[in-house]
Amino acid sequence: MITVPKISILIPYYNDELFLQESIQSVLNQSYTDFELVLINHACTDSSRSIAHSFNDNRIVHIDLSTNAGAGGGVILDAFLKVAKGTFLKLFCADDIMYENYLEKCLAFLKETPSVDFCFSNEGYIDEEGKMLPSDFYTDRTEHIVNSDDWSFAAITDYYHMVSNLPFSSCFLRKSCFENIKIDFTIVMMFDMSIFLQMLLNGKNIGFIKEKLISYRIHEGQISSSANKKKCIASSFFEHIVFMRIFFETENIQFMQRLLNRTDLSSLENLRIELAKFWMSLPVVTFQIAAYQWLHDYLQDAEHRDDERVAVACFRNLYQSSELAYRCLETNEWYNALGIKGIFKIFMKKCIRKFLPHTKKLSHL
Repeated sequence: MITVPKISILIPYYNDELFLQESIQSVLNQSYTDFELVLINHACTDSSRSIAHSFNDNRIVHIDLSTNAGAGGGVILDAFLKVAKGTFLKLFCADDIMYENYLEKCLAFLKETPSVDFCFSNEGYIDEEGKMLPSDFYTDRTEHIVNSDDWSFAAITDYYHMVSNLPFSSCFLRKSCFENIKIDFTIVMMFDMSIFLQMLLNGKNIGFIKEKLISYRIHEGQISSSANKKKCIASSFFEHIVFMRIFFETENIQFMQRLLNRTDLSSLENLRIELAKFWMSLPVVTFQIAAYQWLHDYLQDAEHRDDERVAVACFRNLYQSSELAYRCLETNEWYNALGIKGIFKIFMKKCIRKFLPHTKKLSHL
């Protein structure tokens, strides 16, 4: 008789040979034993795969991806959800450590509080060698949410301000949380934020266990480490634009009214237009770009082009009046060196090469 595990656990790994064995062992040592552990190798080039396959435990499921999908990305989560059999899910990292009673405590918490859909325990910090570091995740980043009157709204508001205060490594979820979730297959830095935000906007409730049940490892190999600061900032810039689209896609009218302080507006369309107009006025380039993209797409529909709330002329005025865009380009050396005429020449050359590839070189360009 085939038994279905109560919990499905994910550990993706890519060149994590220094920490993978300890991470896997911490899962296999759990006091609660009714689980499957899905280990996803995304094209390791070190000994990580050999380490993963060195464990002789029938609860382990191995999956090999042909390419490196990026830490915590949508490709990995999608592969996991396709095979996960459990009613509850645990997403984990190949460099972190579970306390022996983590699964037992989290499962009991969700069973005792059926109104909570996904929960987080506290996390302690450790260094590369496993030495405990001062402070903890709850004290540093989550306490203000727990002390608020509305945990979900407080967490959503943090995400709105591009702040992540829900610890990925300690999350424990009901599988039903992933219903009506749109998985993005490109973003990495803000991937967990995009998933948790959608769950919260879908009305899923969060809970917290203040006890430390996870050791979160801080080391130079992490994508978010100081060694990768430049990549992190660049990635976050572009991913933030995609991430903010979630606010235009939500069907949660009550949240949008509360966010904009506009209880007088009862339709999602009106609220989205007001949100876009508000973002266009903010001195934050990613907000302006996200708002521009949404309004641009909205006005492609013939029924919307004469919309008195944001007519085409009004839309043009919004982005043509952007001081932020002007300053970004006006202070850019290459832009000033070329000038409008130079930029136009480059544009025309590219168009000719693309659409008229056999045309002889035009000397006047």
